[in-house]
Amino acid sequence: MPADLIVVVADGRVVEAGPHAQLMRNRGLYAELYDLQASAYE
Repeated sequence: MPADLIVVVADGRVVEAGPHAQLMRNRGLYAELYDLQASAYE
């Protein structure tokens, strides 16, 4: 089951929050880490 809300914490602070699609569109830390992990499966 996918998460309704993803919260990204960096250095003890919330830096991003939202659903997957929005976080990917924002191209922030979440997208960077997601792409890094996904590249291992290519």
